[in-house]
Amino acid sequence: MPDPSDADADATADSTAPALDLDDPAAELRLVEQELADLRGEADELRREIGDPGEAPGDQAARANLITSLEMTEAVIETLEARTETLRQRLGK
Repeated sequence: MPDPSDADADATADSTAPALDLDDPAAELRLVEQELADLRGEADELRREIGDPGEAPGDQAARANLITSLEMTEAVIETLEARTETLRQRLGK
């Protein structure tokens, strides 16, 4: 069952996050690039956990969850990379 205090933390984080100006592709590009860097770090960590038998969970279900998480993270990375390319084209980079 989700912890209700998590919802409050999420709402607070969202209300303090800078508003994204959809008319400013440079600002959006910076945000997307930061998100990509974060996700690439997460993907690298998942790969290490999957590939290191000493640290990887012994439970096959847990390992399968790690692999699924990695695949989902990689899919988001691909989407954000495409968005980055679109924004760069708009900016003439």
